[in-house]
This record gives sequence, C-alpha cells and structure tokens, in this order.
Amino acid sequence: MSDTVPGMTVPPPATRAAALAAALAALDGLAGLGETIEDEWTYVTALAEAGRTRLNTAAGLDPTVPLAPDRAAAVAAACTETARIADPHRAIDWLSTFPAVVELALATPDAAAGPRPGAPAPRPDAAAGPRPGAPAPRPDAAAGPRPDAAAPRPDAAAGPRPDPPAPRPDAPAPRPDAAAGPRPDPPAPRPDPPAPRPDAAVPDPAAS
Repeated sequence: MSDTVPGMTVPPPATRAAALAAALAALDGLAGLGETIEDEWTYVTALAEAGRTRLNTAAGLDPTVPLAPDRAAAVAAACTETARIADPHRAIDWLSTFPAVVELALATPDAAAGPRPGAPAPRPDAAAGPRPGAPAPRPDAAAGPRPDAAAPRPDAAAGPRPDPPAPRPDAPAPRPDAAAGPRPDPPAPRPDPPAPRPDAAVPDPAAS
C-alpha cells in the first residue's frame, strides 16, 4: 500500500499571505492524519502548534509582499508533497520538517522588494569611514610610536652599550685576573743560620 496520494497539486501562491494560508492548510492536514495514531496524539498536537507559530512568524513580516517565482514554487512543492501523504507515521515526520521548509521561503523577502520593514540599517561601507562612536583606529606604524609608548630599546646597530658605572669606593678590590699574568715570585728563602762557634782550644800538655 502506497503512503502517498498521486495527482494532487497546490498552485504557487502569489503573495506571502497566500503562501501562509496554503502552508497552514497543509500543516492541518498533516496533524489530522498524525492524530489518527492515538499514542502519538499529544506529540502531534505539540508539533502542530509549534509549526503554526513558526509559519505565522515568518509570514507576519509583511503578508502583502509578492513572492518571487522561485520562492512561490518552493512553497507550492512543499504543500503538494504534504497533500500526497497518506501514511500517518510519515505525516508525523513531516510535521517537524515542513514548517522549516516553508519558513525558509518566507523568512527572507524577495530582493526586489527591498529590506524588511523594521530591519536594521545596513552597516556603512568601509569607504565611508568608521561608524559614529567607533573607537579611533590604531596609529599607523609609519606615523611613529604612540605618545605614551615606552622608549624603544637601543638598537645593536647604534653602537656598544655605555660603560657600566664605576664601582663603589668601599667595594673590595677585585681578585687579579688570570689574564694579567702569573702571580709575583715568592720571597727568597731566609739565609742559612751562622756557623756554630768553634769549641774552646784544648791546652797543649807539652807547653806546660
């Protein structure tokens, strides 16, 4: 058994109001078919109510605006497809997707009709300058550093860094550097001690 009914066609709506009426009728048909499944009645009712809200919001921007041919054809094709559904389970599936399809065709007015009523003004072109109240742009690098910027570090090409400050007067003398040469020779050793005094002369016995 097929889940569709062949031969049913919905004509393209000329205005947003006509598109809304066709979409709401198609939505009611889906909800009525889905409600035949008793266990899904609450779920189907909630889906149908949410779908009506989305469709009314999309078409309520300006119902009298004519639809572009491609948008009218999209709405007609979606409504025609729902009219051919004969299976309740498929009808429930379409309850969650059909409003989004129609909303896509109705949410954005045709380009020839101009911007939507109440839509915010477009952003000014970049060539027109910054927006009023926008913060001032950052200064260009060619204009030099900002007045409150810290002074740049000296470049290496500007020469060596200045000599370090002189040491404090009370600072200890630095240890001699190894590159300054060897340490001076140690002092000469002390001279040998004096020779001991000769022993006293022994008296000659013959002299007596």
